[in-house]
Amino acid sequence: MKKQETPNTLYVYLCEYENTDKFDCNAILNLILNLNLILNLRSSKIASWVRISRKIHRKVAFPAFICFFIIAFTGLLLGWKKHTGGVLLPETQRGISADPSKWLPMDSLYQLATQVLKDSVAAEFSPEIGRIDIRPSKGVAKFLFTNHYWEIQLDCTTGEPLQVARRNSDLIERIHDGSIVDNWLNINGSPFKLLYTSLAGLSLLSFIITGVFLYFGAKWVKSNKVREQESNIDKRSTSK
Repeated sequence: MKKQETPNTLYVYLCEYENTDKFDCNAILNLILNLNLILNLRSSKIASWVRISRKIHRKVAFPAFICFFIIAFTGLLLGWKKHTGGVLLPETQRGISADPSKWLPMDSLYQLATQVLKDSVAAEFSPEIGRIDIRPSKGVAKFLFTNHYWEIQLDCTTGEPLQVARRNSDLIERIHDGSIVDNWLNINGSPFKLLYTSLAGLSLLSFIITGVFLYFGAKWVKSNKVREQESNIDKRSTSK
Protein backbone atom coordinates (compact mmCIF):
# COMPACT_ATOMS: atom_id res chain seq x y z
CA MET A 1 0.00 0.00 0.00
CA LYS A 2 1.77 3.20 -1.19
CA LYS A 3 0.34 5.97 0.90
CA GLN A 4 2.12 9.20 1.85
CA GLU A 5 -0.49 10.75 4.06
CA THR A 6 -0.55 13.30 6.89
CA PRO A 7 0.03 12.01 10.46
CA ASN A 8 -3.70 11.62 11.27
CA THR A 9 -4.39 9.48 8.21
CA LEU A 10 -1.24 7.51 8.89
CA TYR A 11 -2.48 6.86 12.43
CA VAL A 12 -5.75 5.43 11.10
CA TYR A 13 -3.79 3.31 8.67
CA LEU A 14 -1.52 1.93 11.40
CA CYS A 15 -4.34 1.26 13.82
CA GLU A 16 -5.72 -1.26 11.38
CA TYR A 17 -2.74 -3.42 12.43
CA GLU A 18 -2.92 -2.64 16.15
CA ASN A 19 -3.26 -6.30 17.13
CA THR A 20 -0.32 -7.45 15.02
CA ASP A 21 3.33 -7.64 16.02
CA LYS A 22 4.48 -5.47 13.14
CA PHE A 23 3.53 -2.08 14.58
CA ASP A 24 3.35 -0.34 17.92
CA CYS A 25 0.62 2.15 17.10
CA ASN A 26 0.95 4.37 20.20
CA ALA A 27 4.74 4.54 19.95
CA ILE A 28 4.60 5.57 16.31
CA LEU A 29 1.90 8.13 17.10
CA ASN A 30 4.07 9.64 19.87
CA LEU A 31 6.98 9.82 17.46
CA ILE A 32 4.85 11.62 14.89
CA LEU A 33 3.54 14.08 17.48
CA ASN A 34 7.08 14.80 18.68
CA LEU A 35 8.20 15.41 15.12
CA ASN A 36 5.32 17.82 14.64
CA LEU A 37 6.32 19.66 17.81
CA ILE A 38 9.93 19.94 16.63
CA LEU A 39 8.83 21.23 13.23
CA ASN A 40 6.52 23.81 14.85
CA LEU A 41 9.29 25.02 17.16
CA ARG A 42 11.71 25.24 14.26
CA SER A 43 9.17 27.11 12.20
CA SER A 44 8.56 29.65 14.97
CA LYS A 45 12.28 30.20 15.41
CA ILE A 46 12.77 30.68 11.71
CA ALA A 47 9.85 33.11 11.61
CA SER A 48 11.41 35.14 14.44
CA TRP A 49 14.77 35.16 12.63
CA VAL A 50 13.03 36.38 9.49
CA ARG A 51 11.47 39.27 11.45
CA ILE A 52 14.83 40.17 13.00
CA SER A 53 16.55 39.98 9.60
CA ARG A 54 13.92 42.26 8.10
CA LYS A 55 14.49 44.87 10.83
CA ILE A 56 18.27 44.75 10.40
CA HIS A 57 17.86 44.94 6.63
CA ARG A 58 15.75 48.10 6.91
CA LYS A 59 17.96 49.86 9.46
CA VAL A 60 21.18 49.18 7.57
CA ALA A 61 19.69 50.03 4.18
CA PHE A 62 20.06 53.84 4.11
CA PRO A 63 23.63 54.26 5.44
CA ALA A 64 24.73 51.22 3.45
CA PHE A 65 23.18 52.72 0.31
CA ILE A 66 25.32 55.86 0.69
CA CYS A 67 28.52 53.84 1.19
CA PHE A 68 27.76 51.45 -1.65
CA PHE A 69 26.88 54.30 -4.01
CA ILE A 70 30.18 56.11 -3.32
CA ILE A 71 32.21 52.89 -3.61
CA ALA A 72 30.43 51.78 -6.79
CA PHE A 73 30.61 55.17 -8.54
CA THR A 74 34.25 55.87 -7.69
CA GLY A 75 35.18 52.27 -8.48
CA LEU A 76 33.61 52.65 -11.91
CA LEU A 77 35.64 55.80 -12.54
CA LEU A 78 38.84 54.13 -11.37
CA GLY A 79 38.24 51.22 -13.69
CA TRP A 80 38.09 53.62 -16.64
CA LYS A 81 40.87 56.00 -15.52
CA LYS A 82 43.32 54.88 -18.23
CA HIS A 83 40.71 55.27 -20.96
CA THR A 84 39.58 58.87 -20.37
CA GLY A 85 42.08 60.63 -22.64
CA GLY A 86 44.08 62.05 -19.74
CA VAL A 87 41.09 63.52 -17.89
CA LEU A 88 41.42 61.30 -14.82
CA LEU A 89 44.96 59.98 -15.28
CA PRO A 90 47.62 61.84 -17.31
CA GLU A 91 48.95 59.82 -20.20
CA THR A 92 52.55 58.68 -19.93
CA GLN A 93 54.90 60.52 -22.29
CA ARG A 94 58.03 59.15 -23.92
CA GLY A 95 61.60 60.35 -23.33
CA ILE A 96 64.58 60.41 -25.64
CA SER A 97 66.34 57.25 -24.44
CA ALA A 98 65.40 54.07 -22.58
CA ASP A 99 69.07 53.43 -21.73
CA PRO A 100 69.56 54.04 -17.95
CA SER A 101 73.27 54.73 -18.47
CA LYS A 102 72.35 57.96 -20.27
CA TRP A 103 69.94 59.20 -17.60
CA LEU A 104 70.56 62.05 -15.19
CA PRO A 105 71.07 61.24 -11.47
CA MET A 106 67.88 60.93 -9.46
CA ASP A 107 68.73 63.87 -7.16
CA SER A 108 69.15 66.10 -10.22
CA LEU A 109 65.79 65.01 -11.58
CA TYR A 110 64.21 65.70 -8.19
CA GLN A 111 65.60 69.23 -8.11
CA LEU A 112 64.31 69.86 -11.62
CA ALA A 113 60.85 68.50 -10.71
CA THR A 114 60.51 70.77 -7.65
CA GLN A 115 61.56 73.76 -9.73
CA VAL A 116 58.97 72.93 -12.39
CA LEU A 117 56.35 72.64 -9.63
CA LYS A 118 57.15 76.15 -8.40
CA ASP A 119 57.30 77.70 -11.86
CA SER A 120 54.41 75.92 -13.60
CA VAL A 121 51.91 75.12 -10.80
CA ALA A 122 52.25 77.16 -7.60
CA ALA A 123 55.20 78.29 -5.54
CA GLU A 124 53.36 77.67 -2.26
CA PHE A 125 52.71 73.96 -2.98
CA SER A 126 54.69 71.51 -0.89
CA PRO A 127 57.56 69.87 -2.80
CA GLU A 128 57.44 66.76 -0.58
CA ILE A 129 57.61 63.72 -2.85
CA GLY A 130 55.16 60.89 -2.24
CA ARG A 131 56.33 58.57 -5.01
CA ILE A 132 58.65 58.49 -8.01
CA ASP A 133 57.36 56.32 -10.82
CA ILE A 134 60.10 55.32 -13.27
CA ARG A 135 59.10 53.94 -16.67
CA PRO A 136 62.35 52.41 -18.05
CA SER A 137 60.84 51.44 -21.41
CA LYS A 138 59.82 55.04 -22.05
CA GLY A 139 62.69 56.84 -20.33
CA VAL A 140 60.31 58.89 -18.17
CA ALA A 141 60.21 59.69 -14.45
CA LYS A 142 56.89 60.65 -12.86
CA PHE A 143 57.08 62.72 -9.69
CA LEU A 144 53.99 62.45 -7.47
CA PHE A 145 53.60 64.67 -4.43
CA THR A 146 52.27 63.93 -0.96
CA ASN A 147 50.00 66.91 -0.22
CA HIS A 148 48.45 67.58 -3.62
CA TYR A 149 47.48 65.77 -6.83
CA TRP A 150 49.86 67.25 -9.40
CA GLU A 151 52.18 65.07 -11.46
CA ILE A 152 55.35 66.13 -13.24
CA GLN A 153 56.86 63.94 -15.94
CA LEU A 154 60.52 64.50 -16.80
CA ASP A 155 62.69 63.11 -19.53
CA CYS A 156 65.23 60.99 -17.66
CA THR A 157 67.92 61.85 -20.23
CA THR A 158 67.59 65.63 -20.57
CA GLY A 159 65.52 66.54 -17.52
CA GLU A 160 63.06 68.43 -19.70
CA PRO A 161 59.45 68.54 -18.43
CA LEU A 162 57.29 66.41 -20.71
CA GLN A 163 53.98 66.96 -18.93
CA VAL A 164 52.58 68.82 -15.92
CA ALA A 165 49.06 67.64 -15.10
CA ARG A 166 46.66 66.98 -12.26
CA ARG A 167 46.03 63.34 -11.24
CA ASN A 168 42.27 63.37 -10.62
CA SER A 169 42.34 59.59 -10.26
CA ASP A 170 44.30 59.94 -6.99
CA LEU A 171 41.55 62.14 -5.57
CA ILE A 172 38.90 59.64 -6.64
CA GLU A 173 40.91 56.79 -5.13
CA ARG A 174 41.06 58.58 -1.76
CA ILE A 175 37.30 59.14 -1.88
CA HIS A 176 36.87 55.46 -2.78
CA ASP A 177 38.68 54.17 0.33
CA GLY A 178 37.84 57.05 2.70
CA SER A 179 41.45 58.20 3.16
CA ILE A 180 40.51 61.66 1.89
CA VAL A 181 39.16 62.55 5.36
CA ASP A 182 42.42 61.49 7.01
CA ASN A 183 44.28 63.59 4.45
CA TRP A 184 42.13 66.68 5.06
CA LEU A 185 42.46 66.39 8.85
CA ASN A 186 46.15 65.42 8.62
CA ILE A 187 45.62 62.29 10.76
CA ASN A 188 48.31 59.63 10.86
CA GLY A 189 47.44 55.95 10.78
CA SER A 190 44.33 56.39 8.58
CA PRO A 191 41.72 55.73 11.31
CA PHE A 192 38.81 57.04 9.23
CA LYS A 193 39.84 54.86 6.30
CA LEU A 194 39.81 51.79 8.54
CA LEU A 195 36.44 52.76 10.07
CA TYR A 196 34.87 53.53 6.68
CA THR A 197 36.05 50.34 4.98
CA SER A 198 35.10 48.21 8.02
CA LEU A 199 31.58 49.65 8.19
CA ALA A 200 31.13 49.22 4.44
CA GLY A 201 32.31 45.61 4.58
CA LEU A 202 30.17 44.76 7.62
CA SER A 203 27.13 46.42 6.01
CA LEU A 204 27.58 44.34 2.88
CA LEU A 205 27.94 41.14 4.94
CA SER A 206 24.83 41.96 6.98
CA PHE A 207 22.92 42.60 3.74
CA ILE A 208 23.98 39.21 2.38
CA ILE A 209 23.19 37.29 5.59
CA THR A 210 19.83 38.95 6.26
CA GLY A 211 18.93 38.67 2.59
CA VAL A 212 19.53 34.91 2.70
CA PHE A 213 17.34 34.61 5.82
CA LEU A 214 14.60 36.72 4.24
CA TYR A 215 14.57 34.60 1.07
CA PHE A 216 14.89 31.07 2.41
CA GLY A 217 13.17 31.77 5.74
CA ALA A 218 10.11 33.17 4.00
CA LYS A 219 9.96 30.12 1.74
CA TRP A 220 10.20 27.82 4.79
CA VAL A 221 7.42 29.66 6.67
CA LYS A 222 5.21 29.62 3.58
CA SER A 223 5.72 25.90 2.98
CA ASN A 224 5.07 25.18 6.66
CA LYS A 225 1.79 27.09 6.52
CA VAL A 226 0.78 25.00 3.51
CA ARG A 227 1.57 21.81 5.45
CA GLU A 228 -0.50 23.05 8.41
CA GLN A 229 -3.45 23.82 6.15
CA GLU A 230 -3.24 20.37 4.58
CA SER A 231 -3.05 18.82 8.05
CA ASN A 232 -6.15 20.75 9.22
CA ILE A 233 -8.05 19.66 6.11
CA ASP A 234 -7.06 16.06 6.76
CA LYS A 235 -8.19 16.31 10.42
CA ARG A 236 -11.63 17.53 9.37
CA SER A 237 -11.97 14.81 6.77
CA THR A 238 -10.88 12.13 9.27
CA SER A 239 -13.32 13.32 11.94
CA LYS A 240 -16.16 12.97 9.45
